[in-house]
Amino acid sequence: MIATLLVAMLLSVSGDESPCLGEYTLAADGISCDLIANSGDVDEPTASHRTCNNMYACPPNKDGDIKCVGTPAELWECTSSVADTNKMFSSTDTETETCNIAGSWDCGGANCSITMTSPTEFVARSERKPFLWTEGHGIIYANRTVNIVYTLSNGGTTSRTGTLGIQCCSFSWNDSSVWTQDACPFTTLLDIHIVAHTHDDTGYTSTVAEYYESNVQHILTTVTSELQKNPLRKFTYVEVAFFEMWWNKQTNNTKNIVRELVKNGQLQFANGGWCMPDEGSPSYYDMLMNMERGLRFIIAEFGLNARPRVAWSIDPFGHSSQYATLNALFGFDMFYVGRIDFQEKAGRFATQTMETVWRPSPSASHFQGVMSRDIMTHVLDPIQFYSYPPGFNFEGDKRTWITPENIESRAKDFFNFIQQKSAGYATPSLMVPFGSDFQYTNATTNYYNMDLLMNYINNNTKKYGMKLHWSTPTEYMLKLHSMNRSWPLKVDDFESYAIGEAQFLVGFYSSRPDMKGMVRQESNRLRAAQNLLAFSTLSTGLPSSFVTQQINNIDNQTMALSVVQHHDAITSTQRRHVHKDYISQLSVGQQFVGNSIAATLQEVSGGLQYENCFHLNMSQCNITMTTLTGSQAVYVVVMDSSGVSQKKVVQVPVPGAVTVYDEEDNIVPSQLLPSWPQAPHIQNGEVVVPNPTVSFYANPPAFGYTTYKIVKNE
Repeated sequence: MIATLLVAMLLSVSGDESPCLGEYTLAADGISCDLIANSGDVDEPTASHRTCNNMYACPPNKDGDIKCVGTPAELWECTSSVADTNKMFSSTDTETETCNIAGSWDCGGANCSITMTSPTEFVARSERKPFLWTEGHGIIYANRTVNIVYTLSNGGTTSRTGTLGIQCCSFSWNDSSVWTQDACPFTTLLDIHIVAHTHDDTGYTSTVAEYYESNVQHILTTVTSELQKNPLRKFTYVEVAFFEMWWNKQTNNTKNIVRELVKNGQLQFANGGWCMPDEGSPSYYDMLMNMERGLRFIIAEFGLNARPRVAWSIDPFGHSSQYATLNALFGFDMFYVGRIDFQEKAGRFATQTMETVWRPSPSASHFQGVMSRDIMTHVLDPIQFYSYPPGFNFEGDKRTWITPENIESRAKDFFNFIQQKSAGYATPSLMVPFGSDFQYTNATTNYYNMDLLMNYINNNTKKYGMKLHWSTPTEYMLKLHSMNRSWPLKVDDFESYAIGEAQFLVGFYSSRPDMKGMVRQESNRLRAAQNLLAFSTLSTGLPSSFVTQQINNIDNQTMALSVVQHHDAITSTQRRHVHKDYISQLSVGQQFVGNSIAATLQEVSGGLQYENCFHLNMSQCNITMTTLTGSQAVYVVVMDSSGVSQKKVVQVPVPGAVTVYDEEDNIVPSQLLPSWPQAPHIQNGEVVVPNPTVSFYANPPAFGYTTYKIVKNE
């Protein structure tokens, strides 16, 4: 905590007189300040009021007759109505301050007095709301119009009117006055975390394969090269689906280089899922599956220490309490979110509550430690979102590149951007995302230009009041946690997502129901295959080679299903050809999973042949139609992977009247439902009329299966 705040006062007057220059040491904190116009110090605010005292000023020279000598007398005393030491002004906040002008100057034998022509009460305002007073920075007060009256040595008087203002170590320039930044050295430097990243959608306007070929492979290759050139450079990657595709094509030498970059923290993973999922459409199980598949790869190739410590969910359309709860249970220490209701984001930015502790499951608030559902949450600001700072997309616009001729103006541009962004955050540490969708295909451009800007600003910290360094979301999280401060609490969710008045992005909850239904169906089939393989292995001791083969078969669908949890996939915001590609991948995975189920049942049953009926929705099942036309019976295996025993209605296409038996050869009540001649469909270019179906209740055990026999009636 800073004991006092260093203040520079401005005196802007007409004419070309030179300001009074001097140097004083402020006894309160021992900071030596080169003064231009005037200087002083301010007591730290207390819980009840703030007293501005010991504020000194030196009037300008007047035709050589008025000179500043000695120590200036006390100029004024102010008391404020601010009652909260953590108060930070917004555009609508006001503070009434009453100031009494007192004292006089020693002006080389002339007597100087001052009167105020503006009201004695004025509103304090903040040109920039960077931090709390206790962080060592202050507020800019509205300018005051004053009238200075000089009593000259010849007995006459002269007066002049000017504007008197107070700046408490603000970061803003005031080009119209004699004050400069050097007049008031910064007592606290902003800690700017530059986070290099790319946001790689696993399908949107292009398919996964198309994005990989055109962008992702070049991103990961050039980033790897650039990180080796400078140990201070860092990069954050998220979508493991793409990373594994790239990884499998690398040489052992490249893999060893990447492992070293991960080990020393230059390359870090955030989130760690197969993709960045939507948070409203996926099921609980599918969210777990997506995360498990990505983390499995990271841990296998880079070890437990490489496991991400933060959740990075910067682009989904709203953020659910379910996903936040999962992130807390995954052990993440921070959750980065991007798209929240525009009104809530504006309100949070104005009140510096963009960083909060989220309690997504209030009913579980009593859990502590590893079971805690609370998670620190960072909301991306409305100025840059997750993209580059405005005007600093070096990869996308050559006009933004840094040169010796423009580096000072570019530094000022960045400085102005930081002024705006920092207004919404409550600490002197600030995370600045530096990337965007499929960026860093030419990583050299980004790193080279940003290094130039970073070095220039860091070599001029007295002027810019900040220190820039390459960082990661994890390092920024550790910085915030080290502050050991309290944060506001959030207890609901960030849904539904609105971008403006009457502009809610909620249609994706129900759009393209065909794919949503297929995802849910294939997810259930995948879970059934996993459970069957696991329990069969435990109970019968299946050969390890067989188990390994089935795990690999099942993994094809795990990857396909994980990809479509993406926030531009299951939400159905993707282009039509991308949608078809998702369906195609799920169909291929369906075959792998079905074959795995059939093979496992065959293994545990001693050789019985099993087939899958993938077209029950069209009343088509080849094995029942061909087998039941003769005298043979058909055995139907009904599985339950939900973990809760429950009755289910099973419908099986049959050629005619049949009888259903359970495992004890008891007749199971059933009903034959005739086909609808009015509902034919096209299959392999031919018109097919649906078959009749037999319906009956099945009651398989939880995490198990039961078998029913169907026999054609004579």
